[in-house]
Amino acid sequence: MTEKRISILNDGGPGSFIKNQENGILLEYGDLPRLPEVIKNLFVNDELRNRLGANARKFAEENFWSWEERIEAEIQAVEELLE
Repeated sequence: MTEKRISILNDGGPGSFIKNQENGILLEYGDLPRLPEVIKNLFVNDELRNRLGANARKFAEENFWSWEERIEAEIQAVEELLE
């Protein structure tokens, strides 16, 4: 049996934008019993939590639309459909 990520396979799923220990934490399916340990470590390890959070924010700002950009794109798409 092949190992799978907790959330989804890397094919277009979270593994395509979450880089383990860089901007988040990914566990292999077989590592699920470690989840409480990982969560506890995030509570007590300020440096890790702050680094992951800062890197996640940077990645999001560089790769995802802002709320305003998303709404503008949806309004434009609806206006094009109405024409």
